Amino acid sequence: MKSIIYVFALVVCFSTIGYPQAQAAKNGPYSKNISSYSEDWKGRSFKCAEFGKKYDWIPEFTLGPYSNPDNSELKALCDCIDEDSSSWVKDTGRKLKNKEEVSWIYKRGFPSSFGSSMRSCVKNK
Repeated sequence: MKSIIYVFALVVCFSTIGYPQAQAAKNGPYSKNISSYSEDWKGRSFKCAEFGKKYDWIPEFTLGPYSNPDNSELKALCDCIDEDSSSWVKDTGRKLKNKEEVSWIYKRGFPSSFGSSMRSCVKNK
């Protein structure tokens, strides 16, 4: 029993590494602290679905206030997110978009997995 608790503690520990850095990133695309954003920033939403049915599972999202990708950069980001995401993430995204029933575990895991793919793709650009 102690080994199970120890493994769980390690998983929790490693899953939170790097989180404070993301919080502190000034005007980063995933920063929760918007106090450093300009006052006139309202957020600009992006939709990958406009590039084709292949991306219909990707939800509408926003980037930081100083992110202004053109269509080719946005399509490259959508491509990367699609390639980096697993099939269960894509299936869950489609079900959520169509308001179909989704298991609680997939519903809970979707934002984390999608966000991870998005962060990975932005870092690689």
